[in-house]
Amino acid sequence: MPFDPDDIEDDRIYFSAPKINGGSNDAPAFWHRLFGTFFEHDPQTDPSSWGRDKSTEDLKQAFGTRPGMKRSELVKALQALGHDEATCYRATRSGGYLGRYLVEASGVLALRAP
Repeated sequence: MPFDPDDIEDDRIYFSAPKINGGSNDAPAFWHRLFGTFFEHDPQTDPSSWGRDKSTEDLKQAFGTRPGMKRSELVKALQALGHDEATCYRATRSGGYLGRYLVEASGVLALRAP
């Protein structure tokens, strides 16, 4: 349903997955819209980390007990967890938002030590 500025009963969550062309994926953002408080931030959620914990958990699950794997293998493991192939490739590259959790040596990716 399109936004209607005259609908004072409109109470919905707006979600945005910002992406800079040719750049990194920023953290997803969302707002709760209520009459009189257009796009007020939900104080219960930290927008800088929302969605990241799940992604890093999926990354750990994709590796399982394997110490390392090629990017294509990691992408297939992440796809098996329900993620899109292109997103997995972007997220696991050096500048991707999951790249900071990975270390690469001789074409093999491993989880960065905590």
